[in-house]
Amino acid sequence: MPPATSDQLELSIQQIFSEALAFHNSGQLNRAKAGYEQILTIQPNHFAALNLLSAIAMQTNQPQLAVDLISKAIEVNPDVASPYYNRGVMLQKLKQHDDAIASYDKAIALNPNYAAAYANRGVALKELKLTEAAVTCYNKAISLDPDFADAHFNKSMVLLSEGDFERGWELYEWRWKCASYTTPRRDFFQPRWNGAESISGKTILLHSEQGLGDTIQFCRYARLVADLGANVILEVEQPLVSLLSSSFGAQHQVVAKGSILPPFDIHCPLLSLPLAFKTTIATIPSRQAYLRIDSSKVSKWASKLCGSTKPRIGIVWSGRPAHTNDHNRSIKLFSLIPFIPYAFEYFSLQKEVREDDRATLHAYPNIRHFGDELEDFSDTAALCEQMDIVISVDTSVAHLSAAIGKATWVLLPSSPDWRWLLDREDSPWYPSARLFRQRNAGNWVDVFEEVNAALIALAKVP
Repeated sequence: MPPATSDQLELSIQQIFSEALAFHNSGQLNRAKAGYEQILTIQPNHFAALNLLSAIAMQTNQPQLAVDLISKAIEVNPDVASPYYNRGVMLQKLKQHDDAIASYDKAIALNPNYAAAYANRGVALKELKLTEAAVTCYNKAISLDPDFADAHFNKSMVLLSEGDFERGWELYEWRWKCASYTTPRRDFFQPRWNGAESISGKTILLHSEQGLGDTIQFCRYARLVADLGANVILEVEQPLVSLLSSSFGAQHQVVAKGSILPPFDIHCPLLSLPLAFKTTIATIPSRQAYLRIDSSKVSKWASKLCGSTKPRIGIVWSGRPAHTNDHNRSIKLFSLIPFIPYAFEYFSLQKEVREDDRATLHAYPNIRHFGDELEDFSDTAALCEQMDIVISVDTSVAHLSAAIGKATWVLLPSSPDWRWLLDREDSPWYPSARLFRQRNAGNWVDVFEEVNAALIALAKVP
């Protein structure tokens, strides 16, 4: 058989590409990948195949492979803006923020109206704690696309982290329009309360959103709403029902999310309450302890721990794996172990332990773990109450411990969530909290050393 002509070869490549693209568009990534790879064996510099193969690597969470493929596509055709943008996205996932910014700059140079490149450049700058420059990028993206929800929302988080609540809360409402926002907007027949309308004598539904820590942090507003004369229904996640019933049950009706709702006149998401109350740093409702624990649970856990004699330290080293920022906030238990002195007794406050931490936990029996004995957050709160100090990464137990007024040491990444503000060791949300911050992204050693020094100093106090 004679060899294929160049025209026949080109036709074959076009056919394979069309089939692969159809597979890609229908979500059959493995078949699409095989097609693109087949094209590259014939034509190694096929720009579209390289570009779309890198897209599959992005979709399957292989950032380094995506960067390598995109970079090769850029070598083939350096005059297209979108590959530079996609490379920037992947470099950010790899925490190579300076390189990501350089890649976004290339995309913007080729397309000065590339709003998404400006917005993501802002995200990278924010991770480098260059907040003023980040806001400038968000503003540019918004000027190019006034309805760019992610740019408005990301700008809000920078403003909130700087303590600019007046502008931050208003922009935070853009979260509902972000495709990436994981909590669907709750639409009811009843109107939403924005703080302007009198609610005296009305029944209002306050419904949780986002994670358990968010619910714990913002449920404090329920009392302020009741003080306006409203009857409050507080809808929260099932693990928090018992605890919040103990805390608010006399004044409020606490119901589990997903259950049939009682009748109500008006509603408000929990994280929109700071906007409704026009909260500033000076007016944060920050009672020393605004959650109350069932006394029977306190007695139960006090009896379980009655044999311990040293000061008690509760520890939490990882949060929910599905959290979008988990790779920055959670740590491995083995990395913390060398920095906790023996002058204390240690208690795991985690219900769930990841598989790669189990061996460490078994190897250190001086860390007591209760696992399934923690039925819900009322048990966790009662166990926290038995501690002298709770040391936690940025997860729900940190909020829980601080909300009951327990001395809480929070371990934070260099670019933390907005609620912890910037460059301070205390929190206006939680008077009993002390913040330990990374100096450099990804480096927990300095944080652990500060915690170790603080514990040793505490152990020497008579």
